[in-house]
Amino acid sequence: GVFERVMDRLKPDIVVTTNSPKSEQAATEVANRRGIPTLCMVDLFGIHHFHPVEANHIAVLSERTIGNMQNEGVNKPREAFHVTGNPAFDRAFDYRGPIDSAWRKQQFPTLPEGAKVLLWADMPAYWNREKRELHIRSDAEVLRDLDVMAHAAKAGGGHMIIRPHPSQ
Repeated sequence: GVFERVMDRLKPDIVVTTNSPKSEQAATEVANRRGIPTLCMVDLFGIHHFHPVEANHIAVLSERTIGNMQNEGVNKPREAFHVTGNPAFDRAFDYRGPIDSAWRKQQFPTLPEGAKVLLWADMPAYWNREKRELHIRSDAEVLRDLDVMAHAAKAGGGHMIIRPHPSQ
């Protein structure tokens, strides 16, 4: 009802939403029924959505996100996806000023000076949408994820620093 009245008054040319499970889904559904083009911006990796992504077009972080979303049941052709990145991550590559080498050497004495560093801030649990329950990762899952990330850091010529979750 609400979005039908909004669409009637505004008569938008396109409806742009995020993948958050709030009123965005209702706006997309109404726009789709009325033939108004829709675009959903998926901000991360396309896994564990709380609602279906039904927009005509979907902006994603990377090619990998497309595969993740299709594996999770987003039944859209490749042409519906648009790899745009995520501006929040662009800042990660900005120059941040000189590294405090003394602090780094004190905190991480075995880390080579000037090394590229990948920080893994762990999260031991996530919401399992299908089962509608909190999934607490097993030690084996955590170790598997750490192995994959350590391999990625090494392949990129970097070093990995692990920050466990306070509950770990």
